[in-house]
Amino acid sequence: MDEYFEDYPKMPILWVVGWYDWYPRTISDGYQKMVQLGRENQYLLIGPWTHNNFDTSQGDLNFGNRGDGIDTYDKFRQLELKWFDRWMKDDESVDLGKPIQVFVMGGGDGRKAPDGRLNHGGEWHYTDQWPPGGGRPTKFFLHANGSLSVEKPAASGSSTTYTYDPNDTVSSNGRCIISYGPALKLGFRGMGPRDQIELESLPGHGIPGLPISSRPDVLVYQTTPLAEDVRIAGNVKAVLWVSSNAPDTDFYVKLVDLYPPSADYPAGYGVPVSEGILRARYRESFEKSVLMEEGKKYRLEFPLQPAANVFKANHRIQIHVTSSNFPNFDINRNTGDPHDRGWRIANNTVYHQSGNASFIELPLYPVK
Repeated sequence: MDEYFEDYPKMPILWVVGWYDWYPRTISDGYQKMVQLGRENQYLLIGPWTHNNFDTSQGDLNFGNRGDGIDTYDKFRQLELKWFDRWMKDDESVDLGKPIQVFVMGGGDGRKAPDGRLNHGGEWHYTDQWPPGGGRPTKFFLHANGSLSVEKPAASGSSTTYTYDPNDTVSSNGRCIISYGPALKLGFRGMGPRDQIELESLPGHGIPGLPISSRPDVLVYQTTPLAEDVRIAGNVKAVLWVSSNAPDTDFYVKLVDLYPPSADYPAGYGVPVSEGILRARYRESFEKSVLMEEGKKYRLEFPLQPAANVFKANHRIQIHVTSSNFPNFDINRNTGDPHDRGWRIANNTVYHQSGNASFIELPLYPVK
């Protein structure tokens, strides 16, 4: 929508999306752009939902917000009616509340709720600004030993290479924005966040039951157990220094809130918080593709979905770096020719060295 923002009518807009809907970044970016353009009466509502589904539980998670904020479709409809009364009937007595209503996920006890889902928790925040004021964009760097920290890597020649086979893709079960496999019959209710294990999906794409992090084509970086709660709220981006022996390939990054092992979840639990992907041939622009040269290093910068989440003490902030996420995202066959139905295996390298430091930038926000 970016190219049309300046021509869009000057009118009140209620921007609405769920964290596990298809387009949280589209809605968040749209709101921010309109505010930058000086447009008045812009409102933003982001809840812990999938598409057109306002339940308090989504996927494998229970957010524990029953009775607070928008937790049913009827409550959302009532908000819409108030919005129309205010701006279409010009009823100035209508109180729409704060222009920003955002659900910050996380902070739950991590136990298994009565509905069988993990208590991830969260709470509504009502404010005048998005991203909220007082945030501090902070770089978390990737290191050769699999650690993720605010310290820059010091090594001068550090990198990790993995093999990406388009015939053996990583499944999208971690953050379902498409219902498929066993969830297909549930429609929008089959979408939503799930533990970071590969579930039954499609033949030839992953081994059900294994952790996604155990795959050889998934690079995993994580912090040490957090000493205190860490909250993020706002825009997220990744910067990767990469190379490949293929003329084109994809690079995908997923942000995970990793729970420690517990009685209810002996293997721990990985909550998908955000994700982003870039097809390397569009690293310079989406208008013109430029293929990669074998072995040459490239700097890829791309946004992830915006996010608002509390990573509790003793949790880890974890990211996955890989080259597929199917069927949420189209499979890159690594040939560089979108009309070529053939495929090739790519050896992809991620650099974490002093001169070419890869990182994810998180919008840290004080925990009150």
